[in-house]
Amino acid sequence: SLRMLTGMNRSLAAIRSYMLFGKDKFKTERAETWADQIDPSFQELKRLSPNWTEQKNIDAFKVVAEKIEPLRKSQQKVEDIVSTDLEGAKKILAEETAPLSTTIRAELKAMSDKQRDLATKNGEETTAVISGLNKILWILLIVGIGISGFLGLSITRAISGPVTQVAEIAKIVASGDLSVKKLDITTKDEIGVMAASFNELLD
Repeated sequence: SLRMLTGMNRSLAAIRSYMLFGKDKFKTERAETWADQIDPSFQELKRLSPNWTEQKNIDAFKVVAEKIEPLRKSQQKVEDIVSTDLEGAKKILAEETAPLSTTIRAELKAMSDKQRDLATKNGEETTAVISGLNKILWILLIVGIGISGFLGLSITRAISGPVTQVAEIAKIVASGDLSVKKLDITTKDEIGVMAASFNELLD
């Protein structure tokens, strides 16, 4: 809608310039503005409009669609008679062309403002979602660190407990006391093999 709004301003400036200076380059500029900006933008908006959900934009586009052809014809009337009836051209410009153009520009500006507001709102919603995801990631990271610490501590105790027990019994045996109780063997891993070997030594 911004491109179409720019085209509307250019076409109105071109018709006024043609009225003031009478040079054909302003007629050409007006025609090119319709062909290159206004018509393609209008067709694109028309193509997209069935998917719109914002009622204000739908209503604004209906007004634009109703007024666009009358504006084109009004500008053409001004252009056609300006060289022979300047006062008549001024009257058409003041009573038809300018009010139509003002109405269309106001609707296009409202659509553009609404699009900007929606984009801002969507950006804020996206930021909120990203912020929520960041919080979840930090929580998961902290929980993961806690679980890792707990597992590391449990594994360390599972390994160091029997090794400490073997070391204490070895000190007792080294002092000459062979009446120590044998180690309980609860696993068949390396620690269990070491405990079994130590028990055999005590026998």
